[in-house]
Amino acid sequence: MKEKFLKIQFLVYAVLFFAAALLLETMYGSSGSALNVNQERVQKVLLDKEAAIDEIVAQMRSDVEKGEGFVKDNPVWMYTRDVSQMSDDGFAVFIYEDDTLRYWTDNSIALNRLYSLSGIDNTVKHLNNGWYEIRTVTARNVIYIGLILIKSQYNYNNQYLCNHFERDFDLDSSLNISLTPIMYGVDFKDSNNDYIFSLIPTNTVDINSEKSNWEGVLFLIALVMLLMFVRAVVIGLTKTPGNSVKIISIIALVMALRVVLWMLEKPTVIYSIDFFDPAYFYDDSLFSTIGDFIANMVVLLFLLQYIWILADYMGIKDWVASHSIAGKYTVWFLMVAAFFLLFGYIYIVTRRLVGESQISFQLTNVMALDIFGYSGLVIVLLLTASVICSVMMIARSFDYSIIGNFRRSALIYLGCALVLSLVVWLVVDLLAGIGVLYALLMIGAAMYRHYRPENKTVYNYILMLILSAMFFCSLITITTEQKADKHCTELVSSPSDYSDPVAELLLENVSMRIAEDGIVPEFLRMPEDEA
Repeated sequence: MKEKFLKIQFLVYAVLFFAAALLLETMYGSSGSALNVNQERVQKVLLDKEAAIDEIVAQMRSDVEKGEGFVKDNPVWMYTRDVSQMSDDGFAVFIYEDDTLRYWTDNSIALNRLYSLSGIDNTVKHLNNGWYEIRTVTARNVIYIGLILIKSQYNYNNQYLCNHFERDFDLDSSLNISLTPIMYGVDFKDSNNDYIFSLIPTNTVDINSEKSNWEGVLFLIALVMLLMFVRAVVIGLTKTPGNSVKIISIIALVMALRVVLWMLEKPTVIYSIDFFDPAYFYDDSLFSTIGDFIANMVVLLFLLQYIWILADYMGIKDWVASHSIAGKYTVWFLMVAAFFLLFGYIYIVTRRLVGESQISFQLTNVMALDIFGYSGLVIVLLLTASVICSVMMIARSFDYSIIGNFRRSALIYLGCALVLSLVVWLVVDLLAGIGVLYALLMIGAAMYRHYRPENKTVYNYILMLILSAMFFCSLITITTEQKADKHCTELVSSPSDYSDPVAELLLENVSMRIAEDGIVPEFLRMPEDEA
């Protein structure tokens, strides 16, 4: 009985963790309070506003194409028609020509002067002062953007700046907006019948978010346990000959199943948690969300282990050794090329994760990280483990008998690595050059470990961990600085810089408070005032 349990223990653990996550999901879904929202009325108001902004944009487009209404003597266009009512109705229009902002109706909304850098598309977004539904129309080299205010939401609140829904919606300001369908929320669609946002209650957000985070952890552990069970099955098949096809089928099935689940976003109970919310990070690839990134890196790490076990089982090293020197180098270079393709792809997506996601990679203050910050560190650890596993497979397949003088070969390899990374730095950028150097040094460290049996010590792994730590610290630091520079550039180029009502109201509020204070004005009085 005990022996049978040991064979399926990881499967049992996977079922238990998955059941615990489902139990938490049941509590999570039932804990939300009922929303006092007339979905049908709010949906009608939203569709009416879409029709109204579409009509306004169509009128402006007609005027631009006919050469009427707009004065284009300056880079910033002027519009002769009265648009003062638009702001009161919660509407705004931005017009770009040749990727450059030419006209806007609302100075309080900060959009980039270049459309290509604005990040605007047909969706719902949280801009600098609120939530807007965005509707775009492209005609030749002109892009028309119509904005529908859903809810005003500021980073600071006082008697002048208050978070509230646009008056026509007549909704309680305590409601929050979510871009992911949630069990306890009320969903809304646009005129194309596509989902755009949900309303959720504020009083359950913090509790439900915490439960959602724990769900993600439990589902991740269940996934690891399930893959450990598959690994045990693969190892069991290697104990008898003639099971290569079965092992290959299992590996292919795991890959295909993960791709299908990603495409269908199934199971729904998993894809409804915060880790899979595109508001935190989205990429048009298998690593589309933070949850997908973690899940796919876990699957990739185990797939590499399965392939490693399969290679040993099929005697790939002996097969490579049976080839000529040219054949051996060809096989080895093909493996290195495959590794660089995989490493390059993951490098690009990881750079996007650091530069474009809402994850805070505060490496200097780990204790201050939230659950998403820790998930970022988990991703870095999974990347490191995958790279180490990959380079070890490459090193194991190499025939070291073809190496003459090892020191001379090592110096030549190191020199080529430095030259290649320098070329990549000059052609692409510094971080790409560092990435190439890191990958080549990792391969070299793994090969040194397998060159002599006495080199197989823990110090080789320590060296690879140090190289990985240096690389990922460089990637996070440089990309974070670039992210901050980009944000500053967008602020400088924003049209709201000319007259920012939010800043004006805040300054007026502070000024009045200072004037009412009985002590502060005395410290601020100029010396000539005392004379």
